[in-house]
Amino acid sequence: MKELWIEAKTENLDSVMQFISEQLEAVDCPVKTQTQIAMAVEEIFVNIAYYAYSAEVGGLGIFMVKSIMDAVEYRREDDKNILIIKKRRL
Repeated sequence: MKELWIEAKTENLDSVMQFISEQLEAVDCPVKTQTQIAMAVEEIFVNIAYYAYSAEVGGLGIFMVKSIMDAVEYRREDDKNILIIKKRRL
């Protein structure tokens, strides 16, 4: 599994989305699933970038991500946020 380490700033969104797109295309992910994953990743990244350096307040975006993804896991390790989202192929 490839990883992308990037600073949580909204100007890095394009790099994140390009990375996601390349990874999904490399495994022949169906277009519908790619779209759902892209929506979830964008929502999560923008939320993190917006709230990363202040009190983490959220709601609707997290609800949307949890409703379209099959699994959402979050943990904090070594002073880093680790978020894993999973989607089964349709």
